[in-house]
Amino acid sequence: MSFLEPLGSFDLIDREEANEALVRWGHRMGAINRPLYRAPIDFGLRKKGELLAVACSDTLIRETCGFNRGDAFELSRLCAAAPRLSRLILRLWTEVGFAEISRAWKTPWAISYQNAKMHKGDLYRFDGWARLKETSGGADPRSSDATVTANKRVIWGWHPSSLVRAEKVVALAKEDSDRKEREKLSRRAA
Repeated sequence: MSFLEPLGSFDLIDREEANEALVRWGHRMGAINRPLYRAPIDFGLRKKGELLAVACSDTLIRETCGFNRGDAFELSRLCAAAPRLSRLILRLWTEVGFAEISRAWKTPWAISYQNAKMHKGDLYRFDGWARLKETSGGADPRSSDATVTANKRVIWGWHPSSLVRAEKVVALAKEDSDRKEREKLSRRAA
């Protein structure tokens, strides 16, 4: 009988190692530099000990899509040494990492922001995430120069129940429709 070392692993890593990888692989937003409300929880995908991809999670900075820090947390970075590994680490994070973080932080949802100018959102859509909202925001001063003017974003949401995800999408669409109707009526009254 022979004993082989594992060929691959998906394990917790520290933020320093995650940030080093984000910089080394040229993530457009660079290393994570944000306020910490809880200790971050980051995962790494390795092959024979070499780090190939990272998925980083943080608490929400501000309320969004009706979620506060008790409702959701953010998948703040997803990055890989090779593009095809992004789908693999997202799937592992969704199936394994999310459950661990959700249990530790007692938050049933995860969100992730997609830069609409740089990405089509296929990564999240193909993995079953719900497209919650499109936003137009100002520049993020923590981001690299390449992303400072990219203000069109899509907010994706993950909950383990596809029914709950679908209900959230419907609720947010109704809120948006109601808001637009109120604005329309307000303009008419003015």
